[in-house]
Amino acid sequence: MVIVKGKFGGLKNIAQVEQYEVKYKLSHLKLVEIEGFRGSENEMELVNLFLENAIVLEKMIIFLRNFGDEQELMKVACPCLETLILEECEFVNCYTLTISASQLKNLRISGVVPDSVVISTPKLVSIEMIRIRNTSIRFTCELKFISDVNFDIELDQSSESTALLISTVRNAQSLTLSTLFLQSIYVENDPSLFSCIQTPFSNLKLLKIGTLFSDNDIMLIKNLLRHSPQIEYVILGNYEDYEYTNQVELFEEEDMMSNCKLSHLKLVEIQGFRGYENEVKLAKFFLENATVLEQMFIMVSNSDKRSCVDNQEMMKIGRKLLRHPRASSSVGILFLQDRFMSTLHIL
Repeated sequence: MVIVKGKFGGLKNIAQVEQYEVKYKLSHLKLVEIEGFRGSENEMELVNLFLENAIVLEKMIIFLRNFGDEQELMKVACPCLETLILEECEFVNCYTLTISASQLKNLRISGVVPDSVVISTPKLVSIEMIRIRNTSIRFTCELKFISDVNFDIELDQSSESTALLISTVRNAQSLTLSTLFLQSIYVENDPSLFSCIQTPFSNLKLLKIGTLFSDNDIMLIKNLLRHSPQIEYVILGNYEDYEYTNQVELFEEEDMMSNCKLSHLKLVEIQGFRGYENEVKLAKFFLENATVLEQMFIMVSNSDKRSCVDNQEMMKIGRKLLRHPRASSSVGILFLQDRFMSTLHIL
C-alpha cells in the first residue's frame, strides 16, 4: 500500500521518482491512496507512474481537497481508475465537475460540489452522493453494471432531468433515496414529476427510503414498488431531522393506494413509526399485497415530540394490524422501540 499526502509543488521533475524509486515493475502493489490531490501536471504524472508500473494494482483512491483556485472547470480523467472518493472537497470558483473514467467502478462524492456535475463512467458499479445541495447531475453514458445507488441530493434541475437521472440507475440492485431527495422532487408541485418513477427497476431487490410518510411520499414509494418486480427488502423511515408537514397533495387517495402485488417481498422495516394514518395505511398495504412476506418490523419512535399517539394507542394500532387481512400466511409482525430495540409488542 502506498499513501501520498500533501502538495506536490516542490517536486520539479517526476523523472526523479522514476530514476530512484521505480527501477523495476511494482509487482506486488495493489492499493494506492493519494490525499490532497489537485490535478496538477506533476500529480497526473505520478498517478500515471503507478498505473504504468504497478502490474497488479487493484484500487487507486484519490482524495481531492480545496480544489478550485482560478479554474472554472475541473476534470477527473483517468482511464484505469477504479475507485474515486471526493470527500468534503472545497470547490472554489469551480462551476462544473466532469468525471470521465472508463474503468471506474466505485464513486463517492460528499459535501459541497460545483453547480453542475457531469459523469461518464460506463462500468460504474457503486455510487454514493451524500449531503449534496442545489446541484445539477447528469450522466452521459448508460450504467449497465450499476448495483448499489445512494442518493442524498437536493436536486436543482427540471423534472425531465430528474426522470433521466433516476432512469440512468434503473439497473441497480440496491437503491437508497434520502428524505432530502424526495422533498426536492415536489418543489414544483407538478404531478408529471412522477414520470421519473415509471422506469422499470427490473433488478432491484433492496429499497431504502427516507420518508415523511406524506401522501406524495407514499405515492412515490408505491410507484417504485410497482415497477420493481424482484423487490425483496423494503426499509422506510425518517433518517434526518424533518418534521411531518402537510404538503400540496399531487394525487387522489384512491390512486395513491391502488393495488400492487409484491410477489417477492420478504421483509419490511418501518423506522420512526409515530402512529400517523398514512403510516398505518402503508403497513396495511404491505400486508395486503406481499404474498410471501415473512417479517414486518415496526420501529416505534421513542421521541414524545415526534409521536402522535401514546403507548396504549400504539398497542391498539398493533392489535388492528394483527387482525388485518394478509396475503401471506407466514408473516410475523414485530413492534420495537426505535434505536434502543426494546420490544414493545410481538404480534
